[in-house]
Amino acid sequence: ASGYCGGYYAMSLSPNPSNGETTLAIEPTSADIVFDDNAEWEVEIFDHMQALKEQTTKLKGKEHKIKTTGWKTGIYIVRAKYKDEYLQGKLVVN
Repeated sequence: ASGYCGGYYAMSLSPNPSNGETTLAIEPTSADIVFDDNAEWEVEIFDHMQALKEQTTKLKGKEHKIKTTGWKTGIYIVRAKYKDEYLQGKLVVN
């Protein structure tokens, strides 16, 4: 599943639903856009009560592994900030 907010980048979460580990990938929405491997970005994950479950900063590259082992079943909001864009997706944990 991928989300598109009209920006230059989109987020995909796979597998989704997750039962242990999910890979978050940031993909350019157009062939004209080059992903900057040197740009640092960050991820925040919120639970259904909108409490911050996990925050990871200073990420590089287009993929980040999210370990969901031991998380409660439910829907989590994953928000990534890459350059000046906020990307958001829903991650289902079984």
